[in-house]
Amino acid sequence: PLAAHNPPHRLHVSSQIPPILMVNATHDPSTAYVWAEGLHRQLPHSVLLTRRGDGHTGVVPAAQLPIQPGLGIPRGPEPLGH
Repeated sequence: PLAAHNPPHRLHVSSQIPPILMVNATHDPSTAYVWAEGLHRQLPHSVLLTRRGDGHTGVVPAAQLPIQPGLGIPRGPEPLGH
């Protein structure tokens, strides 16, 4: 077997970083969920928001709803009929 050219390594992160919100889908084709879990374990004060499903979370409207209040982004008006 060949040695990896860029093997994984642990992050060197200051314990003084602000809280970090991470978002990942369980079957995201662009960023594997296992990568998100590994990064979450290495980042102090991080929260991993998991969406069960496929697709890239950043463009899935259902994943944006729980994120907006946490980031202080004002929500728009409620849809008519709700």
